[in-house]
Amino acid sequence: MSYKISYILPIYKVEKQLSRCIDSVVNQDYNNIEIILVDDGSPDSCPKICDDYAQKDRRIKVVHKQNEGLGMARNSGIEVACGDFVIFVDSDDFIEPDMGSKLLKALVDSKSQVAYCNYRRVDTIHGVNNDVIQSVPKYFYENEEVQEVLLGMFSNYNLNRLDGSINMSVWHSMYDLHFIKDHHILFKTEREYISEDLMFHIDFLTEANRVVFIDDVLYNYDFNPDSLSAKFRPFIFDSSKKIYLYANKKFLSKSFKNFHSFTDRYLLVITLYIIKNYKQFFTSKDYKNFIKKILCDEVWSNDVEYSSYANLSFKNKLFVKSIRYNSFFMLKVLSYICKMKNKIKGK
Repeated sequence: MSYKISYILPIYKVEKQLSRCIDSVVNQDYNNIEIILVDDGSPDSCPKICDDYAQKDRRIKVVHKQNEGLGMARNSGIEVACGDFVIFVDSDDFIEPDMGSKLLKALVDSKSQVAYCNYRRVDTIHGVNNDVIQSVPKYFYENEEVQEVLLGMFSNYNLNRLDGSINMSVWHSMYDLHFIKDHHILFKTEREYISEDLMFHIDFLTEANRVVFIDDVLYNYDFNPDSLSAKFRPFIFDSSKKIYLYANKKFLSKSFKNFHSFTDRYLLVITLYIIKNYKQFFTSKDYKNFIKKILCDEVWSNDVEYSSYANLSFKNKLFVKSIRYNSFFMLKVLSYICKMKNKIKGK
């Protein structure tokens, strides 16, 4: 049987990188594919680029829609996709020629619902490429073991290391499209949840019973470290809390074991990130009020179990203790120390 792979590319304001991305999909060594280009109301030349490609290759479908964000664009692609399996490719990235064929083989041979691979960080600004090798303890998970995959995504969320876990992004993966549609799994909007990928995996992996991972580096993630520090999302904590509460409810309903230490760690890491990185966006008084509002949130007194920070570094343990005891002064001192250490390292 010749399986069909659907590639879904959500597209918005990427006219400089778009051809590179589409070409990498068009030139796959596995030919039974469809390529769905979802123009998410892009105001540049992307819509025309999409239409031009569709005229040259009958495997390409184009969906033009009003801008609603990445998750909703992917959903539009799922709606019209007619393949057996699906790969989501972000349109500023590109893939290796054998990504589809290798993930398909792994998926079919293991009878899994999803196959993951390694990926490469491509820093086009500074000309640096780094392979990201995810040191997972095993290559095949089934039944209750699938819980380990999902909880691992929470454990290392937003950290530079990926010890023993698979990255929570959907773009280094191939999914069973029939499974997605049979279970009515769709992406949530990032305008409500800060990570539509993590939310997708909560819904997908709580239903899946087989997961496979392969070592091959098959996806190229266009990574610009300079853009990360400048991004301000005022509702980051509220959005992250929604994910935290949603996950706890979902995991409880699916009888997950010992999940609180993982979801608690996720919320703690997000809060530490805000404390360390958001001061630049506020006056001193407004920053204090912003952080105090987070520290006074009922989730800290009613939900979080502080045993979840046991494996954090000593520095981060001090941050967490400051959160626990609602000590803005200690947070300010620790943030200052971290800032001075980073300045010294940068010299």
